[in-house]
Amino acid sequence: MVATLRHALKHTVRTVQRPWSRVYRPTMAWLAVAGLALVFAPLLPGLYWALAPGLSPGIGQQLWVNPEWPQALLATLISTGLGTAFALLMAGAIAMQIYPERAWLSLQHRLPILLAIPHAAFAVGLFFLLSPSGWLARLVAQAVGWASPPGWVVVQDPFGLSLALALAIKESWFLLWALGAVLGEHVVSRQMTVARSLGYNRSQAWRYILLPKILPRMGWPL
Repeated sequence: MVATLRHALKHTVRTVQRPWSRVYRPTMAWLAVAGLALVFAPLLPGLYWALAPGLSPGIGQQLWVNPEWPQALLATLISTGLGTAFALLMAGAIAMQIYPERAWLSLQHRLPILLAIPHAAFAVGLFFLLSPSGWLARLVAQAVGWASPPGWVVVQDPFGLSLALALAIKESWFLLWALGAVLGEHVVSRQMTVARSLGYNRSQAWRYILLPKILPRMGWPL
């Protein structure tokens, strides 16, 4: 009898909720669309004027015949490829050295501050550090007796190496944040504990157990 009454009560509640849900869900969906339109509608004219010159027929031909196009393409591919690879190596090396020690938790607490640093401000600071008359060059000049700045090219070098370095350092913090989300899962931490209890050292536990599981999941962040 109790089961019968419970079933009847559930049926009554569902019957009452269905008309309301039929009205509630479409209304919320339209409100969400209206909110997005309110935010992005003012940006559409500017987006059109920014993209319209690039859609003209003659722009593509001018790009291909431009003598600087091959060098620009090479610098783009090198900077993006090396920047991504170095960022992953730096993030992986840091995680392998300090996870799961207390230093890893301390780094996780400081990552939001690093992620909040603007890219432009970081790039300008790195330029002042690595430029021919920057701080590092001045320190070396005291030791080797330089009378004038060296002739190396830091900004806008032909292969984009300085840009790759800046991207690698800046984006390694983002990859560390993504690694923190994966390593914070109970299953991953338990596998690390089991590996250490079986006699694996830190390097072996990462190489044989953690990396095969973590690297496929880093595809989206990369």
